[in-house]
Amino acid sequence: IDAKLWEDNLFSASPAPEEVIPLAREVLEKAIAFREEQSATRYNAVINKARAYLAREYQNSGVTLNDVSSHVCMSNSHFCTIFSQEMGVTFTEYLTQLRMDKAKELLRTSSSSISQIAAIVGVYNTSHFINLFRKSEGDTPSAYRRNWYNSQQPY
Repeated sequence: IDAKLWEDNLFSASPAPEEVIPLAREVLEKAIAFREEQSATRYNAVINKARAYLAREYQNSGVTLNDVSSHVCMSNSHFCTIFSQEMGVTFTEYLTQLRMDKAKELLRTSSSSISQIAAIVGVYNTSHFINLFRKSEGDTPSAYRRNWYNSQQPY
């Protein structure tokens, strides 16, 4: 925006609406864009801090929303809102996917049992782990491991 043009139009004796409206619209559009940019930047640090905390603590079956929101110094409800807006998934969905991604890695790279892998990723009930895995990946952990192993074999 040309500040001089803005001042001349805004403070002239009788600015015509067709002169002021486009300038006012431009100012409002830039203000809205600035607000959105600041909002995204403002919560970026909070989200990064929460993700780093979860990357360290996902193995702890007792890690809760309250733990993470306390870690980033926010109320549970405010953190939930910010987290899902910024990440596109809920806190629980994110934590579950983090655990399932690590489980897939372990299924591909270790000979640990399914119950051991479940415990490693913070799910101490093996049946619950298998159900979470099936819901997330469309297959059981055993079938995932078998399919991955078979896909690695030369023909």
